Amino acid sequence: MAATTGTGFSASVLSAYVANLESVLDADANKRITRAAGFAAKDAGLSAAVDKLGSDRAMSGYKGGRIKLGVGFDTGSWRVDINHRPKGLWLLADEGRKRSGPIYPRRGRRKSIAPVPGRAVLTPFGPRAASSFGPSKGTGVFKLAAARERDAAPKAAWRQLQTEFRRITRG
Repeated sequence: MAATTGTGFSASVLSAYVANLESVLDADANKRITRAAGFAAKDAGLSAAVDKLGSDRAMSGYKGGRIKLGVGFDTGSWRVDINHRPKGLWLLADEGRKRSGPIYPRRGRRKSIAPVPGRAVLTPFGPRAASSFGPSKGTGVFKLAAARERDAAPKAAWRQLQTEFRRITRG
């Protein structure tokens, strides 16, 4: 028995269908289809971040500064790879932080000078004391973004494929 995909078609039938598409469509059409899917997935991922984190897509309580969550994509031959950047912040926003701990300031610019617990570092603007970080609740933004991307990319690819077929049949 042939292996089937989630659509009920066998993998050999789908691979034959893609081979037929490659014979009909040129490389530029392939590029347009994959780019349409990539841009749709990117928009879906960014909209998920906006819905969960606010319009600036930055985590307001993050001490590291304002770092926005971003989405990019790479295209290949009938393939789109979605990249969530920066990966660590996407995971932090999705799952949250489980533990807490201290953050000690460094005593100098060189990494060889170790931080000292409980002691402030004197700066020209006054002493800089140790800080801490605490646990945080995740928002589920990565799971939401992945679900929206899985829905948006095939739909956009299908719409672009229909456009390419119209372009071929019109001559």
